[in-house]
Amino acid sequence: MALVRRFQKVVVEEPSEEVTLKILNGLKGYYEKHHKVTYTESALKAAITLSERYINERHLPDKAIDLIDEAGARAKTRKLSNKKIIISEKEIESLVASILNSTLDGMKQIKELEGKLKNSIFGQDEAIENLCTSIKLSKAGLKKALRPTGCYLFVEPTGVGKTELAKQLALFCDMKLLKYDMSEFSEASSVSKLLGSSPGYVGFDQGGMLTDEVDKHPYSVVLFDEIEKANHEIYNLLLQIMDEGVITDSVGKKVKFLHCIIILTSNVSAEKIKPSIGFADNNLELQGHAQFNMENINSEFSSEFRSRLDKIILFNPIDTIVDKIVDKSLRELTSLLADRKISFLVSDSVKQFLAANYSVNNSGARSLDRLIDIKIKQHIADEILFGKLKNGGFVKIDYSQKHSKIIFKFIGVNKKLKLELETN
Repeated sequence: MALVRRFQKVVVEEPSEEVTLKILNGLKGYYEKHHKVTYTESALKAAITLSERYINERHLPDKAIDLIDEAGARAKTRKLSNKKIIISEKEIESLVASILNSTLDGMKQIKELEGKLKNSIFGQDEAIENLCTSIKLSKAGLKKALRPTGCYLFVEPTGVGKTELAKQLALFCDMKLLKYDMSEFSEASSVSKLLGSSPGYVGFDQGGMLTDEVDKHPYSVVLFDEIEKANHEIYNLLLQIMDEGVITDSVGKKVKFLHCIIILTSNVSAEKIKPSIGFADNNLELQGHAQFNMENINSEFSSEFRSRLDKIILFNPIDTIVDKIVDKSLRELTSLLADRKISFLVSDSVKQFLAANYSVNNSGARSLDRLIDIKIKQHIADEILFGKLKNGGFVKIDYSQKHSKIIFKFIGVNKKLKLELETN
């Protein structure tokens, strides 16, 4: 440290995409001569945008230069005649797809996003439609530039799928999920956890939890869970991110959020307005939209904060779609047991029992998970560890109306039979 203090730190920032394009134009002649190919302008632009989108562990211009170099080498090895090969955007896309071992059809991804989310998150169709509509506007370039792809506030009670929707969005968009529990940032000094410690403080050389991750993964879904628990200094930080799409970390490095989707979740309730008595006009009910009292949200979040959000998305209670959530939870359990070579069969009476005994309270779907843990998983776990299912087998569960409880039937597989099945 004594030696470090005698030097002044100079931060060499990553060049912008426009500067990188100028660099590639200056270098392309050397690569064209070496590989005996010709690069189109669209190929150079594709090398920049695709490397920025999919190669996160490195920086511009290095990763873009590597792409055009590798594309040239590829073309040279496959050359069948003396005719000069032209490398276009298509060749760069093919190269990146082979590196990732996947397709790069982003438009198809966005087109199918709404359907995939609705198949994974039940009872929140309106919230999903609002989210996908806003994302499409951003992808179409119809939103203000130099801002994140989207900034959303998810509100309503716990356990209705707010965090799960953020996770599924990241999964289906091939984006990194960066999740921050705001209960850990209740102190004013906790801003330094996100941006990095100031010079002279412990951890100065380690970087910030937020800035380092976004710098590594510029295409991310950044989830600030239960934002109402955060200190108001965090709110000021979010104002800058949502407005300008960039923040400066503790060492003076600018970190861009332009390709991030910012999601804030809150359990601050937006209460439904009770219908008025008499001749009052209730047209909104006829349009299929519930009327909400936004006073709780307005009192918790300032007007300047709300104005920077693309949308405040309200989630519905899940008590009307419990049967679908039961089916999904049991399918997930079936998949887990299949990995252990255990077949699992559940009767409809068990599903009805779980749905009937599910208590909404204030826990949402989490109370259903606990019910399945207690009534089903604990019994199966004992058999896997100490009983008939050590080597795999079959589980059948039914509900007995007479005894008012779930009945389990376990059929095990002995080691010899298991070995025969595996060899066959």
